Amino acid sequence: MAMSDYLKKGGEANKLNPLQNKYHDYYNIVALPIVCISNVAHLYSCAYAKPDPDPLTFFSLTRMSESITFDIVWWCFLLYILIDTIWITLYPHCVVAPNPILIHHFLLILGWLVIFDWPGYEFYMSASLLVEINTFFLIAKRQISCKYNPNLFKLFYYFDHISWCIIRVIGMPCMNYNGYCIWRYLSDDRGNFLNSGMYVFLAGCLITYQNLMWTRDKYLKKSKSNDDDDDDDDDGDVDIVNRKKKATRL
Repeated sequence: MAMSDYLKKGGEANKLNPLQNKYHDYYNIVALPIVCISNVAHLYSCAYAKPDPDPLTFFSLTRMSESITFDIVWWCFLLYILIDTIWITLYPHCVVAPNPILIHHFLLILGWLVIFDWPGYEFYMSASLLVEINTFFLIAKRQISCKYNPNLFKLFYYFDHISWCIIRVIGMPCMNYNGYCIWRYLSDDRGNFLNSGMYVFLAGCLITYQNLMWTRDKYLKKSKSNDDDDDDDDDGDVDIVNRKKKATRL
C-alpha cells in the first residue's frame, strides 16, 4: 500500500459503528468550541502584545502574548486531543480510518510539547490550531439533518467549504513556512540544526501533505455517489448526512 493511501485512509476502510460515530461527533461538537474560543482569545492577546524586535516571518503576530490566555488554550487542547486519542484507541469503529488519525494525533501531541523547548512557539502553535474551526463545521454539518434543519445545514455546509479552503489550503502551508523559519532561527541561535524546529517543520510538511490529499479527494475526485461531501475529514469520520436519501441532500 502506498504511503499516501495509508496517510489518507489507513488501508481497508474501517467498519463504522454509527452509534459510536455519533457519540464521538457529539464529543467534538461540545469540546471544539471551547478550544476554538480560547484559541481566538489568545490570538487576540498576541495581536495587542508588544511587537517582536526580531520577527521571523511576515505570517506572524507577536510570538508571546504574556497573557494567561495561552495557558488556557494549551491545557484545553491538550486535554481535548488526549481524550480524543484514547477514545479512538478504545473504540476504533467510531471513525472510518483510525490508523492515520492516531498518527496525526501523535504528531500533534508531540508538537504541542515543543513549547517547553522554546517559548517563542506560542503564537505559531495557536495559529495552527485555527484548523479546528474547520473541523467543527465539518463535524457539525454531518450531524445536522438537511431534512429538518435545511437552513442550518446549508450554513454549516458553506462554512465547512469556506474555512477548509482558507485554513487548510492556504493557511496551513503558511504555518509550515513559519516552521521552516523557526528551524533556521533556532539553528543559527544554537549552532545546531538538530533542534525542535526541525521536528516542527518536518511534522508540518507531513500534516500539510495530508491536508492536500484530503483536499484533492474532497474537490477533485467524484465519489461513487457523485457527492463531493462523502469524504473523510482530518478526524477520518464518514459524512453521515450524505448517506441520507437523495431528496434530503443539498
